[in-house]
Amino acid sequence: MPRLSSPGFDVHMLPVSVYQVRALEAMLAHLREGTPLPDSQVIHPVPRPGRPGQAAPTTTESLPLCSLAPSMRIGFPSITA
Repeated sequence: MPRLSSPGFDVHMLPVSVYQVRALEAMLAHLREGTPLPDSQVIHPVPRPGRPGQAAPTTTESLPLCSLAPSMRIGFPSITA
């Protein structure tokens, strides 16, 4: 995993803080208004185009929203003892 100072970090990584804020807003709406929370899911962000050090700005297209009906849920196989 590249460090912040590694070449190409800007074109390979996206900020997770966007998803943190969205999760907190969803939880607040759930607690205040009873809005349903989305299921745990896999979200596929899109890397920003450009050359290392000159990545395109982050857009809403590169950071998709969570879905209330996700196509890829996070799951765990059943474990038997």
